[in-house]
Amino acid sequence: MTDVDTFIAERLDDQITYFSNAAGREQGRGKQWQNTLIGAAALTPMLIALAELFEEPISSILRGLSLVSSALAAIATSVIATRKYWENGVAYRAREQALIREKILFQMRAGPYADGASDPPPDRLLVETVEAIIAEDVVGWTERMRDASKQASGKNSVDKKGVEDEGEASDASAPASGRADSGAS
Repeated sequence: MTDVDTFIAERLDDQITYFSNAAGREQGRGKQWQNTLIGAAALTPMLIALAELFEEPISSILRGLSLVSSALAAIATSVIATRKYWENGVAYRAREQALIREKILFQMRAGPYADGASDPPPDRLLVETVEAIIAEDVVGWTERMRDASKQASGKNSVDKKGVEDEGEASDASAPASGRADSGAS
């Protein structure tokens, strides 16, 4: 096995798997919270309407349950807004697809990996390109975490144009390269 074969097997394939799993995990969590929101939002008016049909103490119990379901809907809305499950899932899937593209181009010796098409040599170019894609994820994750911290503390960020921005939050899971750097060998 050559050095590049080892890199593909132990680093590139591991990262493709990581990003695929991370995308699926984020989409699954987003669907769970979305379903919770839909259920709680649908349940609240039903409980309020039922409370009108019954006498005490059942009426009070139903009104109390409507408050609980209303609070659950508010919590689900906040979690969905701050954790950015859909955005994270799309970002992870994009990284996965970018890595798959580089692997296929390299294996087929196409694009920048065509014989004589690149300086540095194709093996080195593959490693540099893959590591750059992974590094982009770390930078993006760090920025999303900083923005999530600002949003959680109630501070708004200001962009370079001086326009106030509410900031974006993210999943608190570690970025791919942080995980892979400690375990890929």
